[in-house]
Amino acid sequence: MRKHKNGNDGATRSEARAPGAGQPARNLALVLLLAGTMGFLVGCPDPPPPGSDTVDLLCICRDSCTGEQIAIPAQICTDASIPDNVDTARTFVCEKKETIGTPGLCKIENCGPGGGIGTITSGACPADNGDFYTGDFGQAVSEAVPPSTVRVEGDDIIDFNVEPETFHVETTVTGDELFFASMVGTLATTVFESDGIFSNDDHTLSEGQLAGAPFTVTLEPGGDFIVPPGTGSFIVSGKVDGERMALTLESVSLEGTYDEEAELFTLTGLVDAQGADINMRVNLVMGFTNRPPRAVAGDDAVVECDSTAGTGAAFVSGAGSFDLDGPEDITRYAWYIDGTEAATGQDVSLPVPLGQHEVTLSVADLRGSFGFDALGVLVQDTTAPEIGIVEPRPIQYTHSDIITLDYTVADGCTGVASSTPLLDGAATVGGHGLDDGQAIHLLTELALGTHEFSIDTTDTEGNPSSASVTFEIIVTAESIQQAVVQMVSLGLITHPSEGQFLLGKLAAAADSRANGNCGAAKEQYEAVISTVKSQAGKTIDPTAAAILIADAQYLISHCP
Repeated sequence: MRKHKNGNDGATRSEARAPGAGQPARNLALVLLLAGTMGFLVGCPDPPPPGSDTVDLLCICRDSCTGEQIAIPAQICTDASIPDNVDTARTFVCEKKETIGTPGLCKIENCGPGGGIGTITSGACPADNGDFYTGDFGQAVSEAVPPSTVRVEGDDIIDFNVEPETFHVETTVTGDELFFASMVGTLATTVFESDGIFSNDDHTLSEGQLAGAPFTVTLEPGGDFIVPPGTGSFIVSGKVDGERMALTLESVSLEGTYDEEAELFTLTGLVDAQGADINMRVNLVMGFTNRPPRAVAGDDAVVECDSTAGTGAAFVSGAGSFDLDGPEDITRYAWYIDGTEAATGQDVSLPVPLGQHEVTLSVADLRGSFGFDALGVLVQDTTAPEIGIVEPRPIQYTHSDIITLDYTVADGCTGVASSTPLLDGAATVGGHGLDDGQAIHLLTELALGTHEFSIDTTDTEGNPSSASVTFEIIVTAESIQQAVVQMVSLGLITHPSEGQFLLGKLAAAADSRANGNCGAAKEQYEAVISTVKSQAGKTIDPTAAAILIADAQYLISHCP
């Protein structure tokens, strides 16, 4: 949407001479006030406090032509969480509607809030600024510049030219539609001569005003447009020889070209007075005094969720945005996620929630006019949970070791849905589970050889991951001695003297092994095996006996 305003200073004195009897100067004043949306200015209360919420409402006014009440839509920006702010803003903007024309082009007066409060949209105002109470976002502003002229013609007058003193137009472009939101003008005091309805004397037109009702036209490629006959209704008023008069006009053959990029805006053609033989040939050249900035939000994006809050960081840039009035005219960049303001600045990183969302960029210029652009951002979670296994490690453990499981399973977005630790494919070992921090006594819970600890997990989006560690359990001359000590403490060897006896034999075998005498070490380990077998089920638990025998046999077959 765009916001535009136009006006031009200049005074014109025109004269037209012809013989003829005079009538009261009643209808001519209208002629000079062409096209605009101004009525008669009224005083307004103080502006409402600023805020970022939009409030839609209706203003109820009186149409002075019909005496009937009419409803005019309005929009304000304020902090809607404070009811007093809304009330102040409603009164303020509705009283301003008294300056706006309507299709009948009669004076709109006695405007006040009515019809209750409409839709309130949190954060919808692109800036927290009370200057934007009218909701006229995206308007362009134009003012008439030389050689703009209006030629007044008709049987009731002698033809003459007049230049508008000011002519101010606000327009909004939406797609291929050009909306003339406001057309307001004034005329310099003009002296003219006429016959017909006027006496054959000099006459003075003063306090000339012109206003046009809002209307919409279709823009063709290149910016050409045609105002269909009767679409544009206007009113001109002023004083002729001190007497206030007014005249209504309708479009007959108006057309023009509107191209903000090319700085081209013209309006030419004919309008006819109603109830008088007077028409005006319009030739207006408009100069843009403000054009809305163009927001460029960039291409659609797909980003990965990177937060346990379920959001992904989307880097967005408004660097491609521009303003036809110059880069220094852009004063604010605001970013919205699904209509809620999320950040300000040209380049920002936005925390966008999982799923498909619309990210909108609003850029504002010095006058408070806005341009919008949107991109789609898809935040997805395709990253599986991360698994960290600290213990067990991929090393050789001795059979007498005790390891404590140490692992982590974490998901950076949606969270872990399931996690299954396994040891050699089983969820339990030694009658207990495999939770983080669980101690595993290798001597009594795992056999010699190679083992695998693995973890399978998925997140709530169904992304799977797995990790595993392979480790080996071996026996050393020292570890088998530690095994006997553990078995005594666990009561698996019931007589401490039996344990001391075995430790003596194992120490002698360790010395032989350390000296490289594998033959002697073999005989000594075989003696240990014989003793253990003889005591199995007596002073030594049968399961413990089997473990000691297997460990001794391992040392016999692995003598260095």
